[in-house]
Order: sequence, then structure tokens, then C-alpha cells
Amino acid sequence: MTLLYVINPANQNEEKKEVAIEAQPDWTVQMLLRYLAEKGIFSSSSTSSSRKRTHPLHSKASLSQQQGEIIVLPTNITLTSDGIVYDLKKRIEEYKSIVPNTKMYITSVPYHMATRIFIVFAETGETFDFEMWSGDRVEELERSIERRLGVEISDMILVHRGEELDACKTIEEQLVPTDALVYLLLKSQKPPLPLPPPPSASQQLLASSSASSPTPNATADSSRANNADKKKTSKDPPNKKAPPPPKKKGK
Repeated sequence: MTLLYVINPANQNEEKKEVAIEAQPDWTVQMLLRYLAEKGIFSSSSTSSSRKRTHPLHSKASLSQQQGEIIVLPTNITLTSDGIVYDLKKRIEEYKSIVPNTKMYITSVPYHMATRIFIVFAETGETFDFEMWSGDRVEELERSIERRLGVEISDMILVHRGEELDACKTIEEQLVPTDALVYLLLKSQKPPLPLPPPPSASQQLLASSSASSPTPNATADSSRANNADKKKTSKDPPNKKAPPPPKKKGK
């Protein structure tokens, strides 16, 4: 059992109502709404007391009838919480955001309407329309695309307004409105990264001048070699032949 707080916002004819109920995790959102109708959350305060029950209901049959009276739900209503609009056909346990003590609000059109998304296949330019709930995660949209178009989830990239959609976040969290254009790209055909920009004219001139001029180290080595040669020349005497000894005069 999950304790939930459901709030019916105030309108012109009635005041704001809040009901605490214990719901079964396997109930659908529609079953939860029917139980709320039995609790009198949609009726005026004068009639709600006659419809109060102390225990939650556990079957579809009991959820649709009370003391032989058929409960008719208002049209175009659903529940919402923290920006998530819940699908009437889904079970409570399918939503990880529904935890004990969650506050849920009754809402009506246009929030109850499905979000229509146009998927543009970038490879061919074809456009396909999908209907999702704003509270659905993008991964559910990917599964629908896979079933309908045969594109593997691992190969698809969904882009809206230049940004890649996060599969783990909901459609509403990523600000994808109804009738939005979402582009379907394939990872296997993802364009290569752009080449780095060519060097500018000043960079080319600097590179050519540095290549033609000797480096400081080479200039220093050449200077040291020349100085060493000069010192060697000044110290070493010239190779001159010794004069022959004087001849002795005969007597």
C-alpha cells in the first residue's frame, strides 16, 4: 500500500480539497481516479460525506460501482506531480516518482492531452508523428521509434533545438513542447569531426622565417669554434728550418 495525498485545486464553484488515500501499486491511474470519485473529491462538500469509505477498494468492479451507483468521472482529467502528467492506462508502480506521501494534483485539459512529436529522419527527410505523454522518458520514445521505424536504440540520436535529448529524462524536463520537431540521427552515420582551421598568413610567415634563420645555439657554437681557431693560430710558432752550423776556417 502507498499513502498518497491527492489535491483537487480550487475553482469558482468549489473550494480546494485534499484527500489522503492508501493505493495499491498495481492500480492504474484511472482506477485511482475512480476511487477518488468514490471518496467524493469531485463532488460538493454536502454530498462527499455520504460517499466516504474507510478502506481502499481492491478490484476494478468495486472501483466502478458503489452501492449500485455507477461512478462517472469528469472528462479529460488526470493526475500530475512535479511536472509529470500521468498516463491513465499505466500502473502506479510503473512510475518511480510515485513514492509514499507523494502529493498529486488533479488536472484537466490541456495537460491531459498527449504530446505529439514529429520525428524527422535526417537521412531521408521523412517525417513521422508520435504521441507521447509529457511525463514519459525519452527512452520510451526511442522504443516507439524502434518498433515503428526499425532503427536500433543503440544507433539513434535524438536532437531537439540543437541539443541531444537525454534518454533518462522526461520529455517535459527537456522542454520538448507539443508538435515539436525532433531530428533522428544515426550514430553509424555521424559526421566526422571538423578539421582544425588552417594556419593564418602571419603564422606561416613566422614559421618560414624561423626555419631559414640559424638558431641561437648554432650561432653560439660557430662563434666558439672560430675563437678556438684564432687562439690556436696565435700560440703555435711557424714551422721554420734551423740555420746550418757555421763552417770552420782552415789554418
